[in-house]
Amino acid sequence: MIDHRRPLSAFAAFSLMFLPLMEGQTARAQARDVFEVKGVAVDVTADTAAAAREQALAEGERIAYGRLIGRLVPIAEQHRLPDLGPGEVVRLVKDLSVAEEKTSAVRYLGKLDIRFKGEEVRRLLIDHGIPFAETPSKPVLVLPVYQAAGALLLFDDPNPWRDAWGKGVAGDGLVPLLLPLGDLADIAAIGAEQAIGGDGQRLAAVAARYGAGDTLVAHATLRLDPLSRRPNVEVYLTRYGTALQEQTFVKSYAPKGEESLGDLLRRAAADLSRQVQENWKNDNLLQFTRQAVVAVTVRIGGLGDWLAVRERLEEREEQLAPRAAKSRLSKGRARPEEPSHLRTEYQRDRDRIVHSKSFRRLKYKTQVFVAPMQDHYITRMTHTIQVSQIARTITRALNLNEDPVEAMTLA
Repeated sequence: MIDHRRPLSAFAAFSLMFLPLMEGQTARAQARDVFEVKGVAVDVTADTAAAAREQALAEGERIAYGRLIGRLVPIAEQHRLPDLGPGEVVRLVKDLSVAEEKTSAVRYLGKLDIRFKGEEVRRLLIDHGIPFAETPSKPVLVLPVYQAAGALLLFDDPNPWRDAWGKGVAGDGLVPLLLPLGDLADIAAIGAEQAIGGDGQRLAAVAARYGAGDTLVAHATLRLDPLSRRPNVEVYLTRYGTALQEQTFVKSYAPKGEESLGDLLRRAAADLSRQVQENWKNDNLLQFTRQAVVAVTVRIGGLGDWLAVRERLEEREEQLAPRAAKSRLSKGRARPEEPSHLRTEYQRDRDRIVHSKSFRRLKYKTQVFVAPMQDHYITRMTHTIQVSQIARTITRALNLNEDPVEAMTLA
């Protein structure tokens, strides 16, 4: 059912998001909203069914907010976020839907899918100076190779290491982790020896079958500790694909207390999965206090591409800070006119000022002197250009829209 406190509006898919890591997973990741958290389970008992439902929704929103922050913000930065009360969290929620809803006289159970307001979440993180990532990765195919007593297992049954990745890792990050089905096509595509040997052709073939960008070979070796005689696991995690050179990460795991081998393997798989997510976040952080230059190539294949230039420029403005002025949200002109196919409204304002007679008349005027001959005086035109340049530098540093600021300073 849909919660009618916040009606669920139709929306377009925003970006490639996370698919759960499970058996029988579909071949390609579907487009999902980065700011949507799915499958939040709630179970609350209160004096009445209505009170239980209200408390459950509030608890679900709080849990979903925590999962969203874990998805976007590196672990090392999460402690800097303020603790938000229920009223503050609810203001970040766009809408929610409920599935598997069950109620009694005093109890409420359900699973919530909650969408957050992307602009508001970004503003919260930016205002507190917290770097975050929101770019989803292409799917990554995990090949869990298990080595015990000299035997190498990949699609063999049983493979407890493969089971650990299938059941112990939740899909809730920016990197969609896929697990192969292990059917006859997979067995024919690649074997355990070829996987740990880094056979590029076979790795690329099995990745293409699942629509994955990279493959992650997780080679776990079971060893017995000579003193405790308990099993330890050493994992070599190697990522192949888009990187210029494969990246290998090595980590060992020892059992804690009376932890079983299955629990140890599940803990190792979950930890390595988190490491993959953290690496991706740290490599794709949005830094709003750092200046950068982005080179953009626009392919023009015909008149239709020229006519779409303005729309592309307006789409680029969506990458600006949440409160930046955007051309498509302007209030329009006092005298309506046809929009340009090549320039945004703010760009047209700037160009009209530069080409106006009033701007040209600034050339031979100074604040004090008339400048018919001497070329070392700063004229009103050069002063205006200098002011405009300073304003653009400040605007760029704040990730705002340079076009209207340039128009204002030139005017």
